[in-house]
Amino acid sequence: MIPNEQRQQIDRWLDGDLSESEAEAVICVLQESSAALQYFADRAVLEQMLVGCLTCVPVSARGQVISAAVPGRLAESAGGAAGWVRGWKLRTWVWATSAVLCSVLLSVVWLLPAVAAGPSELVRQTLAEYQPAMDRCYAVQVQPDVPQWRSAGRRRLLQSASTLWVRDHSFVQEFRSQDQQLTWGRDAEGAVWFTIGGRSAAVFMADEVPAVLQEVCDLRTLQLPTLLETLLRDYDLKYGVQEGGLSTILARRRAAAGISKYGAAEIRIESANRLVRHVLLERIEAGRVVALLDFSLQDVRPQPDGVYELRTHLQTDAVVLDRGSRAGARAELLRNFLQLLRNVSVDLQRGQMR
Repeated sequence: MIPNEQRQQIDRWLDGDLSESEAEAVICVLQESSAALQYFADRAVLEQMLVGCLTCVPVSARGQVISAAVPGRLAESAGGAAGWVRGWKLRTWVWATSAVLCSVLLSVVWLLPAVAAGPSELVRQTLAEYQPAMDRCYAVQVQPDVPQWRSAGRRRLLQSASTLWVRDHSFVQEFRSQDQQLTWGRDAEGAVWFTIGGRSAAVFMADEVPAVLQEVCDLRTLQLPTLLETLLRDYDLKYGVQEGGLSTILARRRAAAGISKYGAAEIRIESANRLVRHVLLERIEAGRVVALLDFSLQDVRPQPDGVYELRTHLQTDAVVLDRGSRAGARAELLRNFLQLLRNVSVDLQRGQMR
């Protein structure tokens, strides 16, 4: 059973009496409730049946069925013709009703795939349709010591601290403030690099990335295939609020899944094209939440290959440290980079909270 108010809104929608915003609210209800979806389909079919009956059966002003008395041979021929007409109308009505029912069901399945699929199946479909070569831009916010389920009001007050472009395993992330620009990324060969203002830089091949730099990459980047696989394997999934063509999935990590760096998650997926629009993820250390990671999709647009390469982000006279540089030089620059990153993050958060 569904509330009377929902039934009335569905009936009004079928009658074409709702505004665009009210109709969108009804669609959200149908996405969230299978009972409402069943009521919608039943009412749509019933309405078509009533329309069909009224067009096939003539009635008097008092609501009585009209039966004409036609004597003799004229009655026989008239009756035969009338019977043929009634049969033709009946067959036409049955065909029309079936066509409407099929259209209704197809429309529901097309508009509301999440209801039919369930959260786990929607995640599987999103993983199967993931396009590694697609360039995606996310706004990234890392909020320290803010558990996800208590931070909704505060989260809306904070602006994005950095931008992240991702293509397959490659990424480039940029942190800007009034005084500093920090950029780091990973190229197609797996080398991880960073630069401070484009003037000084360091690059580490895939087999020599320091653990602390790898931690920064893991914390601030978004590898969707890994995330989706982990949700299917280690989490209990359920639907949250459905709105604007987006399916929200709430994920709670199973106790039996063991120790992990990540806790509860929330992911929003476009129902029509399986595009991940928003990810919230708890970062866990020693069994407690230490940060909330917030990724919000800003753009989907092809980028030049060079976007993910260090050389694109350097000034002409930049100093680049690599494996052949003086011993300890890269480690010193890395410490400087991490300190600046930490200071920029704190300054941005303080400024946004004022």
